[in-house]
Amino acid sequence: MNDFLDSYKQLEKLCNEIYNQNNGVTQYISDMESKSGFNTMYIPGWDRDFRRLKEVRHIRNAMVHDATDDGKNYSEDDVAFLQDFYQRIMDGSDPLAMSGMYDQSIEMYSKPQSKGVRHGSVDIGRVHKPDPQYYDAPKKKKRKIAGLAGGIFGVIFFLCLLIFLLTLVLKKSGILF
Repeated sequence: MNDFLDSYKQLEKLCNEIYNQNNGVTQYISDMESKSGFNTMYIPGWDRDFRRLKEVRHIRNAMVHDATDDGKNYSEDDVAFLQDFYQRIMDGSDPLAMSGMYDQSIEMYSKPQSKGVRHGSVDIGRVHKPDPQYYDAPKKKKRKIAGLAGGIFGVIFFLCLLIFLLTLVLKKSGILF
């Protein structure tokens, strides 16, 4: 029982510091509830963490507030989850931190790119938004080169044809042997 409560208290204290209020785990869960939706499906483990946080909060509340609770309704997996979740918050890899990074990247993608900038980036492992003009530029350059090469080939072909016809005319007139 002490392992579970100690781990929960550690997580609660961290969440209290984050939110600058009591009941930090409950506030964390409320924030997850308010953000739940389409974007959270891209956050690995969002639903699992949300469900587990609610479960461990329920276990903790039963231990502390229910006089009939014998304190044996938790498992070592619950303690491991609490410790892991605490560490993920410390590392910035918890669901709300990941959601914030996802939202930041979406916001960056939706901003218009300034002229001359090829990529916009968000500092979450180098996520880049490609600029379509950047990818069209090589195609345009290739088309210009192909057009130029075709034009040069056409001029050379025309000159060769002209020289051939001129030599034919000069041979028939007897000027050339």
